[in-house]
Amino acid sequence: PMDSTEAAAIVKRIEQRLRVPDGHQWAALKKSKKSLIRWGDGETRAARYRSIPIQSKSLKTALLLRRLLAEYRPDSHYLLGLPLPFIRAASRESIPPERLANWDATLRLLDALLPADSLVLDSFMFRTTKGVRRTTPQVALDSVVRELEYSKLFVVSNRNNWNAIRPGIPQNSHFVEIPEKDASSAIPRVRREINQLKDLHTKTLLGLFAGGPAMKALAFQETTIRLID
Repeated sequence: PMDSTEAAAIVKRIEQRLRVPDGHQWAALKKSKKSLIRWGDGETRAARYRSIPIQSKSLKTALLLRRLLAEYRPDSHYLLGLPLPFIRAASRESIPPERLANWDATLRLLDALLPADSLVLDSFMFRTTKGVRRTTPQVALDSVVRELEYSKLFVVSNRNNWNAIRPGIPQNSHFVEIPEKDASSAIPRVRREINQLKDLHTKTLLGLFAGGPAMKALAFQETTIRLID
């Protein structure tokens, strides 16, 4: 485990590389017309070739996630979401004890891989948070559906998530189902379905996805359509 002095030094180096949009981050995401990939505990574990409850360890996913950080540039097709409330926390006491070891690993990974002048958003943008000081207001699913541009919407997620959000999704949206665990096993099929959607809908295609590290690795590779994590 890191001591407070080491952690503070790493956080300072990371903060010097970050560029956070002024004002409402949701407006910046809309204007960018880019994908959004949010980084969290699961991505850190997967990038370190570790298993998580919803996904077995995968060397391919680990390498893609590391590239997602290391190759991030102003002209990348995606914006990166980082846990800004924890990065900006005044002390390590704000980090839940059970997450501290993985948080230290996240800091080391960002310190080693994240380039300078990285434009980032808050990975908590769409999440309800407790005990965390937000850096931007929470964005509801309704805003995502109403305010982003698309001619066809599709959702990549497991069946339970789909059933939960379906009332707020346009009726003609397409659902690409993935398993609750080991979504990486479904990636070839997900790619085929996305390519079929591209062939059918030549105008603006928008995908919403929730599938853990494997789907974020896919979003990193998919450069021709917009995917929101």
